[in-house]
Amino acid sequence: MAQALKLPDAKAYLDANETFHVLLYCAAGSPLLMNLISTVWLKVGPLSNRLFDDSAAHGVLNRAHDDVMQALDAGDAAAVRRAIERDLFVAGQFLRHACIPG
Repeated sequence: MAQALKLPDAKAYLDANETFHVLLYCAAGSPLLMNLISTVWLKVGPLSNRLFDDSAAHGVLNRAHDDVMQALDAGDAAAVRRAIERDLFVAGQFLRHACIPG
């Protein structure tokens, strides 16, 4: 994801981002959770290309992912949750501004 952001290569980033998130969500071992997330992902996924409308997003999109990896290494599930929440919030803010200008 970091390399894709440097290029910037939106498709490569979004593909890697999806793989990253699906691996995390599958680790929860909840088919119901995956079903719900997949439904949301299908609706939000097409909008994700708009993350690349604002070059400021490139510098921050991976920060929470780095925090997720550190929390996983530390075995800190609560920190993983907080980092994912932050990741979704940050992406959501960029998407909101891209889709609702002003």
